[in-house]
Amino acid sequence: MDGPGQGGTLRRHGLASRHDYEVPVGCCIDWLQQRADVDPARIAVSGSSMGGYYAARAGSREPRLAACISHGAIWDIEQRFRDRGEDHALANHMKWVMGARTMAEAVEKARPFKLEGVLEGMRCPYLVLHGGHDVLGVENARTVYEYARARGVDVTLRLTDAEETGAEHCQHDNPTLGQEILCDWLCDVLRIDQRRLAFC
Repeated sequence: MDGPGQGGTLRRHGLASRHDYEVPVGCCIDWLQQRADVDPARIAVSGSSMGGYYAARAGSREPRLAACISHGAIWDIEQRFRDRGEDHALANHMKWVMGARTMAEAVEKARPFKLEGVLEGMRCPYLVLHGGHDVLGVENARTVYEYARARGVDVTLRLTDAEETGAEHCQHDNPTLGQEILCDWLCDVLRIDQRRLAFC
């Protein structure tokens, strides 16, 4: 889906991002639960890049989710924005996503976008999939993983390395690898037999 601050929701409808992503994800679950072709016990959420925060937030606050994936982990978005001024290459994009006129305003709007005090609410299995040579670093992934693990979350950290490729941000250098890893993990968690699916 394109949630607030993403894709068509931002471009066509002007809906900027929001920190409480369990709200739009919850609306999606409401819709999915009305469908006869959806198993309501096996609904998962996955988000890439900034969506890694969105997914984790939703997974921590939406009890109907059976699994959660941060495809690129973000611990604290305000922290990410704090040192980026008006001359930063992504300044205009960050302001647009946050519905801000200045970077100072974007930083202020990003203040509640944190996983501290949130991740302990995660009750479903949680995968943190992160490039081992991510241009944004791996400290966020390790912080998210260690915090979640210390609070009893069923969390898995998977860092991709240079030898297997897919070691950049969200496996941009080999997207297929990232998709295979997260789909294999999801099938294991949801007990889906991929061999049977291959012959459908």
